[in-house]
Amino acid sequence: MILIRKTSLGKSWLAYALANQACRHGYSVGYLRMPKFREEMAMVHGSGRFGTLLAQWAKTDILVVDDFATTPLADQARLDLLGLLDVQHGSRSTVVTSQIPAPG
Repeated sequence: MILIRKTSLGKSWLAYALANQACRHGYSVGYLRMPKFREEMAMVHGSGRFGTLLAQWAKTDILVVDDFATTPLADQARLDLLGLLDVQHGSRSTVVTSQIPAPG
């Protein structure tokens, strides 16, 4: 699910509400705020825990990616995000919020 709207219109609130309801029904939920994601990935790569973290996310039923594309991502951060979405694809759900309009 992708939620795209201007700032302060409730995208994050709606994503939290969906995640909260999923938790109430027994699903596991992870939350990533993109600006912090870059910092966390740099630390994880430095400590050698990236594979462990990716395996942990692979077990998460629903992943909320908040504030997607609000700032440019470096090459490594893009690869990390692609790896994360790849482990979610086909077997888990991802909710993305963004202020950036989708092309097309």
